[in-house]
Formats: sequence, structure tokens, C-alpha cells
Amino acid sequence: MGLPGCAPRAHQTPPTASAQRPGETPSPPEQRSDQTLNADERRVRLEMDRHIEKLSVTIGERHAGKAWELADAADYLASELEGLGYVIERQGYEWGGALAQNLAVTIPGGTRGAERVVVGAHYDGPPTGRGVTSAVSTAALLELAHLMQGARMERTLSLVFFGLGADPQLSPEARGARHFVRQLARRGGQQPTQTQSTPADSTGNVVAALLLENLLLPGVPHDLPVQLTVAVTPLAVKWEAVLAGSIDDELMVLSRGPWPTVESDGLAFSEHGIPSVVMGEPALREEANAASSLALDRAARALLRIRYALGDWVIERPTNDAMVTPTGTQLE
Repeated sequence: MGLPGCAPRAHQTPPTASAQRPGETPSPPEQRSDQTLNADERRVRLEMDRHIEKLSVTIGERHAGKAWELADAADYLASELEGLGYVIERQGYEWGGALAQNLAVTIPGGTRGAERVVVGAHYDGPPTGRGVTSAVSTAALLELAHLMQGARMERTLSLVFFGLGADPQLSPEARGARHFVRQLARRGGQQPTQTQSTPADSTGNVVAALLLENLLLPGVPHDLPVQLTVAVTPLAVKWEAVLAGSIDDELMVLSRGPWPTVESDGLAFSEHGIPSVVMGEPALREEANAASSLALDRAARALLRIRYALGDWVIERPTNDAMVTPTGTQLE
């Protein structure tokens, strides 16, 4: 058997479930999920559902105006990560009367451990609504932490949960992603650049950043392949190609979108010259209070494929003879 989530991906028949688009009235109770999910995808789907329920329903609104709820969300994430055996680095900062916390876990690399890949998502919500979009991306990052347990890789991997970032009108100074990047810059000497064509200072050692902005993938059953929007900086094209190698087939494809022009987690990294990939379009419209079963099924499927590609990003080494490397396109 291979690592969790590392079973070979088989081509599957199109799903037959109904869907609901963000912002629309929730679909009737008669919602069937995607019956073609494999065992790993079903397990991830169930766990993501648990995290989403906790963040968007039990805790609900979580932003600078809801300081206690924002803290509850951070505590929940910390508890889940500690349960997986991770040591958490907390980066706290005050904004709007609230204490926002970035939570980071790091999996050390091997021979190229000085090179770091960062995967991040913000766990807060917008000023109104329950923050379903960010809850889905946060749940995916939690499950990615689960899937990476026991992985042996040459590069170091950091998984970071940003305290603030869901509100597109939020001041740049409030965003958790900017606080995190500045911490890296102070530690490693990485300086901001004015263009995206200049590589990051080598002392910073962040070779790539993947930001999970929005993994909610609504649509109707015959909308296949599902398009997963991705935006990349010029330096990140080779990293995008590896993602496409793991994701593209008859069920799901990467669809190149424009680089975000509004303040975002991705801008925080790209402005420091770090090759950056943003998965999913920012949720600029009012969010739905519910996500369809089909949208969450697709998010789980996308996550497993991202996990495959990430193994190539960090130059993952097999832990036994049965482990399958899906693309064979490791970024050396």
C-alpha cells in the first residue's frame, strides 16, 4: 500500500449529481453526491465536511469584528493539527481589536531542505455570511496536512493557515499572508521586488507558493470537464505544468485565469518575487450559506490531485515499492 491519497487515479465515468451555484438558494434535499469518488476521495470528502461544518456552522462568522469566533477557529485548527502530531508555530498580530493568528506547520526536507514550498489558505470569513468558501479551502488544507503525514521529501514543506484574508476590502496590512511573508523576509533576507520576473532572493529559499483561494467547484452534472481556475506568476509556469499533469483529464482541467488585481494572499507572495500559484478565483460576490454535495465532492477530488502534484513539487521519495508517483515530473 502507498501513502494515504497515493492510490493510482483511474479515469472515471461522469457524475450524475445535481449542483448549486454560490449565491443561489440551497438545492432541495434530494441531492445525490458523486458516486464515482474513489475510496481516498470519499474519506477526504467526509473529513472536509466535518471541518466545514465546524467552521461555517458551529463557529459561523469569524473575522476581525468577531474576535472570539476568530479565536475559536484558530483553536480548532490547532487542535486538529496537534492531533495529527504536528508542532504548530503561531504568529499572532492585532487588527481591528482582534488577535489574528497565522498557524504554520513545517515538514522538514532532506538533501534540499533549505528550499521551501509554502501552501496556504485563510480561515476567516467575510464581514457578512458564514465564510463557506474559505471554510472549504481551509478544510482542504487540513486534509492536505493529513495526506502529507509520513511523506519523505527533499524540499521542506510549510502549510500555513492565515488568520485574515477573506475580505477583498481588507487593508493589505491586515492580511495574514503579508505578515507571514514578512516573517520569512526577516528571517531569510528576502526582499520585495517591483516585478514578477525577478527571482526571490536566494537567502529566502521559498521556491514556490500555492494559495488555496477557492476550491468550491459548482456546476451541473454535464458540465464536464470541471474547470479549476488557476492564476500564476511568470516564474511559476513550470509549477503550473506539474499541477496540470496531475489534474487534467476528462473530469477536471486547469483553466488559466488572470492574476488577481485585488489585494489577495497571492499578491503578498508574488510581490516578494516568489513563484506563486493561486487555485480558484477569489470569492468577490456574496457567498452562499450552503455548498452542494456535488461542489464538495469536486473539491475533494481536486485536493487529491493537488496532493499528487505537490509530491512532485517537494521531490517526494517513495516510502515503499508500492507507492505510485502519478506524473513523474518532479521539479528538480
